[in-house]
Amino acid sequence: MIKILLLEDSSEKTKKIKDVILINENIQQENIISIVCTKDARIKLYEQEFDLFITDLLVPSEFGDEENAEESISLLYDISNDDQMNKPLNIIGLTAYDDKIEDYKKYFSNESWSLVSYSESTHNWENILTKKLDYILNIKKHNVTINRYI
Repeated sequence: MIKILLLEDSSEKTKKIKDVILINENIQQENIISIVCTKDARIKLYEQEFDLFITDLLVPSEFGDEENAEESISLLYDISNDDQMNKPLNIIGLTAYDDKIEDYKKYFSNESWSLVSYSESTHNWENILTKKLDYILNIKKHNVTINRYI
């Protein structure tokens, strides 16, 4: 079982991302927590541990606020530097704004995270997300096997 935190303020995009995640029969709907703002993300990251955090690049601070990249970058900084916050095993950023990728890619790559172009007309982001999920599931399966023999 893996737990996923999904920060996305577009319900349509949230549904598409969840659809891709749920193709994997080892992941259940109840293990995906969807939120719409960085305030809620911080709360969840203080309360729970997640295997994967998927975030839109342009997100609001609070529900109803204007979306901006600085909010997600601030959250990523907190994830890296706040010892009280639970750190997800993996982080993927998704953005439909290709012009923003180069501007913010360094914030993701400096921590070995990914910033991926999201497009409804291509499947590249889906393939990357699917491979990341398979990788996490494999690690968790391997760890369970090892722990069984310890």
